[in-house]
Parts: sequence; structure tokens; C-alpha cells
Amino acid sequence: MSVTTQAVMSGIVQAIGTAYPDADVYTEAPASPQQPYFYVKLLSSTLDGGLNRRLRLTYAFDVQYVTDTNADRYDVADSLYAALGRIAVQGEGVRGAGMRAELTEDVLHFFVQYHFQIVESKPETAKMQHLTQEGNLKE
Repeated sequence: MSVTTQAVMSGIVQAIGTAYPDADVYTEAPASPQQPYFYVKLLSSTLDGGLNRRLRLTYAFDVQYVTDTNADRYDVADSLYAALGRIAVQGEGVRGAGMRAELTEDVLHFFVQYHFQIVESKPETAKMQHLTQEGNLKE
């Protein structure tokens, strides 16, 4: 599976849209949004080497929720654990890890990471063309 940032972000947006069909979900900073709304932002992506040709790709996201009341923020924080605990990326289920919620300046920040195992393709090497071998027996 070839994973892209857009594919993971699309999976997050789809999961939020399913859980909260009435709220707007943005992937770019909104100019003049109406509350309540979600803003999905990529914090970082890392690619770590592993054994042989295996690599570990990690995407870290900040899902911001903006609304008027703290009660709404608390309810959304509780439900995002389930909504983003497993998302669909390119038709395959992916589990969220390192999930945590913070309330900062009247905005709920929900942090989640998604990990992917990638196997690099084996580099093609030149194959031997022909080998001619001769042998003699000693008497």
C-alpha cells in the first residue's frame, strides 16, 4: 500500500463527517467559519528505517474543534477516541495511536498518530548473461 498524507487526512475527515454530519470539517485554515467546526492539521510525518527493506511511516495530526461551550468540547473529546480510533485509508482500516485531548484557549485539540509499515521494493540488479564453463578430468 502506497500511503499519502492526503489519503490519511481524507480518512480522518470522513470519520469526523460520519460522527458529526452537521459540523463543517476544514483541512485549510478557515477564513470566517461558523461554529461549531473541525480543523484537521498535519503536525508531522516521519519515516524510520527498520530491518531489511521495512520502513515505519508515522503521521501525527491535530484535530481542532471550535465551539462556544466547554460542555460541547468535553463531549466531542470523549467521542473522538472512538471516531478516530480506527479510520479507513485507501480501503484498509488503520488504528489511531497516541491519542490525547487538550483544551487550549477555548479550542479542543485532539492529537492522534497513524503508523504504517512499508516495504521498499527490491532494487533490480543486473543478472548474469551467460556462463561458459569447461572441465577436464585427470587420469
